[in-house]
Order: sequence, then structure tokens, then C-alpha cells
Amino acid sequence: MATRITPKKVEVMIKNHFDKQAMANELGLSLEEVDAELHKIYTGKAYKDICSRLKANEKMAKKLYPAPTSKTEETEVDPKATAEEAETVAKIEVETDVDSVEESGVPLTLESCDLSLEDVLSSIADKQSQLISLEQRHQKSASTRQSIRNRIDVKKKELLRLQESMRKVQSDVEALISEYKAEEVRMLDFNSQMSEIKADLDQLEAQRIELETLSILVYKDGKIEINNEEFEQEQIPDEWTFIYHRFYGKEELDALTGFEQKNLAKFFALLKVLPKGRKQDICFESNDMQAAFELLKGGILG
Repeated sequence: MATRITPKKVEVMIKNHFDKQAMANELGLSLEEVDAELHKIYTGKAYKDICSRLKANEKMAKKLYPAPTSKTEETEVDPKATAEEAETVAKIEVETDVDSVEESGVPLTLESCDLSLEDVLSSIADKQSQLISLEQRHQKSASTRQSIRNRIDVKKKELLRLQESMRKVQSDVEALISEYKAEEVRMLDFNSQMSEIKADLDQLEAQRIELETLSILVYKDGKIEINNEEFEQEQIPDEWTFIYHRFYGKEELDALTGFEQKNLAKFFALLKVLPKGRKQDICFESNDMQAAFELLKGGILG
């Protein structure tokens, strides 16, 4: 029986924060069937990495959408969050359709991510600036509240010493208490805003890491995909032939065919010209090429 899941479809679902249960629901399969399908297309470390990424999505979903503590408890729905979820579902459906077209042999054009790294970095800077401003205002409010508290104590002592001016002092006390409570309400509001901004920063940081990571898939036929876009063979540096000659006599390559050794040499040459300092998530369709890559990368890439 042919597999109902492709590496491309798995990557799309993981990018859209699917966990294993969500994948099963989307495909109309049980968890056991999903696991069996994944075993068909991934083995060894590749299978463990895929399961780890699905588990991370599951943890993120639990953090962002915790289960309600009581059935009778009313949950306020964030219209913005609902709109974002609807947009995400629509995006998944479109990308799933794209997978179907790709599997049938019809060429397609992959769209780039709507959110750029510059946008995320700009949002992070803006949120950090807001957070600093709120922290300063919170500190000033706390100082003001303490000052009012001290003045209340002074006025209360005056009540004991100056009975004749009790009414005036009592009025002052009541007014100051009102100010104190107003500052307390402001502090609670500042705390709430700071919590929201910190949550936004955490989410933006996760998006930054994801956008900075190069997702690289290496297929048995020599095709290479970077961030879901196929890398043309004509773009491979000519240096791959030099690397290929260095392979002669290496025991680490005994399990590879000559064709696979050439593809591995081309991949090493490609890695040398990719942007420096960005995390790389590399996945091989061939376990033998994966093993050879791990053994040789230190000596070739430095």
C-alpha cells in the first residue's frame, strides 16, 4: 500500500505547527496509522527528529491554547486570535492542495513566507521599547503609591493629636485613599500589559529562530530543497569536483554508490556558500548518506 504522507506534506504541516494528533485529524488517520506512515518515509535519526519536532508543536499548542479548568467557565474569545487561526487553517488547506498537485506531476511555484526576518526584528525592538517604558512607569507608580501611604500615616496621627480638625483631616485621608486605590488599579493594568508584551516577545523570538533556520532536504536522486524551494543544480559551485576527489579511499563512503558520492560532494560544496551564522536543519532521504555526512562534515566544512 502506497504511503499517504510525503516528506513535503510533513514539512508543511510541521511549519504550520501541527502535532501528531492534529496531523492524524487532518488526514483522517489514527495515531498508529500516522506513525506507520512516518516509518515508511523516515528511519533512524530522521524519524526521531520528525517525532521531536511534532512533540515540540504539541507542547507549544498546549502553552498557547491551555484547556479550560471548568466547563462552566466562560472563555473570552480574542477576535484577532480567531482571525489568525482561520488564516492558518486556510493556509494549510492551500499548501495541502499544492502537495497534491506536486505529487501528480504538475509544476508549481512555491510562495515565500509572508513574514520577513526584518519585520520580526522590528517588532521585537518595538515591544522591548514598550516594555521598558511600562517598567519605568510602573516603578514611578510604586514610588507614588508609597509616598501616599506615608502621607496617610501622617494624617492619621494628626487625627489623634488634633481632634478639632478631625473632619478636615478625615477628608484628606479619604481623598488620599482614593488616590492610592487608583494607583493600585494602574499598577494592575501595567502588570497586565507587561505580561502580554512578554508573551508577544516569546512568540516573536520563536518566529525569529524559525525564520533564521535553513530547512534543507536532500533526496536520493540528488535533488536539494532549501526552505521548501528546490535548489538548481546549476547553482552548485564547481568546487564539488575537488571535494569529490578527496573522497577517494575513504572508508566512510563504502556504503555509497558513485552517484551518491557525487551528490554528497555537491551538497558539501553548496553548504560552503550558504549564509554563515544561520542554523541549518538538514535531513537526508538516504540513511547511508546521512551517516557519511555526519562522519565527514568536520573534516570538509571545518
